[in-house]
Amino acid sequence: MSEIKQRILLVDDDSAQLDSLRNIFQQNYEIVLASSGKQALQQAEKAPLPDLILLDTVLLDTDGYEVCRQLKENAVTRMIPVILITNSNETNDGSKELAAGAVDYLVRPFTADHVAGVVKVHLRLSATMKDLEKQSLILAENARLNNVLEGLCEYDFKAPLQAFIDIPIQLSRELTMSSFQKEMLNSISLSASNLLEIISRSIDLYKMEKGTYQLSPFPVDLLKILQQIFQEHKRTAEKKEIRFALNINQKAASVEDIFAIPGEKRLFTFMLNDLIKSAIEASPGNNEIRISLNHSSHSTMLIKFPGVFFKKTLDQSNPEHPLSEAEYFTVPGLYLARLLAKTQGGDLAISMSVPEGTTFQVDLPLAENRVEAGSALDKSVADKDVNLSSGKSKAETKILVVDDYAFMRQTIAGILRQSGYQKIFEASDGFEAITFLENNRADLILCDWEMPGKSGMEVFKFISCRNLLKSTPFIMITASSALSELEIALENGIQHYIVKPFSPDILRKKVEAVLAKPIEKEQSI
Repeated sequence: MSEIKQRILLVDDDSAQLDSLRNIFQQNYEIVLASSGKQALQQAEKAPLPDLILLDTVLLDTDGYEVCRQLKENAVTRMIPVILITNSNETNDGSKELAAGAVDYLVRPFTADHVAGVVKVHLRLSATMKDLEKQSLILAENARLNNVLEGLCEYDFKAPLQAFIDIPIQLSRELTMSSFQKEMLNSISLSASNLLEIISRSIDLYKMEKGTYQLSPFPVDLLKILQQIFQEHKRTAEKKEIRFALNINQKAASVEDIFAIPGEKRLFTFMLNDLIKSAIEASPGNNEIRISLNHSSHSTMLIKFPGVFFKKTLDQSNPEHPLSEAEYFTVPGLYLARLLAKTQGGDLAISMSVPEGTTFQVDLPLAENRVEAGSALDKSVADKDVNLSSGKSKAETKILVVDDYAFMRQTIAGILRQSGYQKIFEASDGFEAITFLENNRADLILCDWEMPGKSGMEVFKFISCRNLLKSTPFIMITASSALSELEIALENGIQHYIVKPFSPDILRKKVEAVLAKPIEKEQSI
């Protein structure tokens, strides 16, 4: 799918000058023309709005200064950047243009490269401002909702629950009691803590249902979470004589095993807890709950147990009937588990029958890409619908990931390998990145901004000074969305950036867009 071009409105009553401007920009931008001030005001209000207006100051029906003032007084058009074009016989310092509301001005005669460069810079700044404005609105709404929820938790829920958290711990320390009694008190405290956490995160569940939750994936070891959940439900399982069997890729799991996939630990914990708890409740007793974890192009978890859920009825004379597979998701814990799975890019399916029992199947396509996972990827799917300007396939494209945080490097590399990129190189700081680049070439560099030693900016300046490296696509990764920091990056020539936290989809789209973009060449006149 082709990238949507930015839209520029060109305004000049001289047809020759208008044609000249159109020739400069028509290859890279969508062009709208206006030959008068009145027509310019009309075109500026039409959707989709222009991303920038290039406006001559001398027009037959009015002057460009007045048109610019009217644009800035109009709520629809006031945010559109305007660049005024003046003639060389108009001697001024630009104060008149800026007072009219223009972001910049150009003096004729000018070269095509100069006007194209000025327009490009202001389009970047405008796009950055739009992104920041959207993020500000989202953050403001999130802050408002969080304040409402925090108020409820602080005054209505937190105080009474805190007593259930603190008092059992205090009693277990001060009183002489058996290990069983201490375990029961600790269980009360842990349950209260879990309840408080659920209440505190209710707003996240609302966002998940609305499909607006922003996932921040990091490698999470599901085996460790499952062991903790087994421990939490140990007493209930022992009462029903229920045993747990845990396998990885058809083999019994050992204490040294790791089953790590990108996601949020908190979401995985809630999801797995609901599934294991539901399996224990539905099991008849004296049975085994078998959990199987499997790695392939995605991760699959199967939870099998010889039990089913039954419909509850008030008529004691009427025997209970098992729930249908569709009705399973009316059970609150299973509904939540499915929601949590979907939020992390997967799904939950349930199959059941009275003789065989029930199977929960969790599919998580965001599987961690181990070394051998590369061979499991279907190359035709991995390279689908992406045209790289280098002519290389995804598997041949060399990408250098630079970040001092090992988990972040692992997460980025995993997402890229899942997308089909197999030649991923890592550097833990700026020094290591520069050492690598002195001896190797890369087709793309993803580099963190803040690092000890040499920063991401210093890495970019290093490659910018080397003829063999300066054309290498470079994406700056930053945890700050501050305009001042982004302006510094733009002023230094960094064209692409991504703000943490970001979703796997955002990273994939950014990398594909940058790699598909041809190397820009200077325009001559």
